[in-house]
Amino acid sequence: MTDAPAASRSAAPAIVHRLLRADELDAFAELSRRCFGERADSIDFIRSRYTHSDGPVAHVMIAEADGRLIGSQAVTMLPFFAGGEPVAGGMFTAGMTHPDYRGRGVFRGVVDACLRFAFDQGAAFLFTMPNEESFPAFQRMRDWCCLPDRLLRALPLDPARVLRDRHVPRFIAAPIGWLANLRARRRWQRVPAGVQECAHFEPFASGLDALAHRCGAQFGGFMCRRDAAFLRWRFECNPSYRYRYFLSTGADGVDGYLVTTIERRYGTRVAHVVDWLDDGRPGVVAGLLAAAARAAREDHAGLMSLIAASGAAIEEFRAFGFRLVPRILARRGFHTAVCASPRRPEIAAVVRSAPWYLTLGDFDTI
Repeated sequence: MTDAPAASRSAAPAIVHRLLRADELDAFAELSRRCFGERADSIDFIRSRYTHSDGPVAHVMIAEADGRLIGSQAVTMLPFFAGGEPVAGGMFTAGMTHPDYRGRGVFRGVVDACLRFAFDQGAAFLFTMPNEESFPAFQRMRDWCCLPDRLLRALPLDPARVLRDRHVPRFIAAPIGWLANLRARRRWQRVPAGVQECAHFEPFASGLDALAHRCGAQFGGFMCRRDAAFLRWRFECNPSYRYRYFLSTGADGVDGYLVTTIERRYGTRVAHVVDWLDDGRPGVVAGLLAAAARAAREDHAGLMSLIAASGAAIEEFRAFGFRLVPRILARRGFHTAVCASPRRPEIAAVVRSAPWYLTLGDFDTI
């Protein structure tokens, strides 16, 4: 957090836009509870991500009226690669409008205020992954462009468990699951010798840093620099989820990693592939998936899921057995909106057309 600048007033004179102060944590948490109910961010999460972050610099622009917080938009400054070159990007999260003030332009106002602030701080572009409620607002904002939706893919790990969780009788679920497992289990029976699960990223920091640099420099579009510092901040310092980390190492160091977490979705336990990165060597992703799938089954997950943009290479996921989930079953879209700084015309020229390497790891909701 930084000291708040002088308050700037929006077109509605009763609303003030300014940066959140570190001593307003409780008020910010209350705004989250009013907006999201049981899905609200915890105090520990807010501290770790916004008011007391040990990782990338984060700022929270708030809208204040009637002596209380009525809206917010956070931006986290992240190092990126664009066309193989280092560049500063900004990740928009925690966009909220108090239920009593919706429909009055509060959200648009706080987004615009945060956008101007982020560009003043040196961000070449901004990106966000809006939910179903806020996505229409970004579609209407002329400064923002909406990328094609990220797609949901799934891999059955334990069909019998999924069927039982969906209340299919055991005498039906068991034989169907047994037949489905005959072929599927071969994928994770053998984990390559170079693949291991680790408890922390620090022992592999130099290898992860080198991997992030190799992949970022080679990628032709936009990619967050997924080095060891980013991974520690994004996953190890996140108090809301328990993650499992899998690394693939070879003679030249780390050649890939994969991160998973488990939550209950679609009526069963789902192991999400939250993030991964590999340098394209044959068999790396398959080996990581074999280890992760075996661990997920040990954690009683019935499905494994993947949500990623087209810029992230997913061919090996398809070969491993991941299949596209129809939108009607996914129940929602997985959206991305981007905006380039007018001060960076070379970025603005390609931000809409260049590939984006985006996974769930590029956001902080899971």
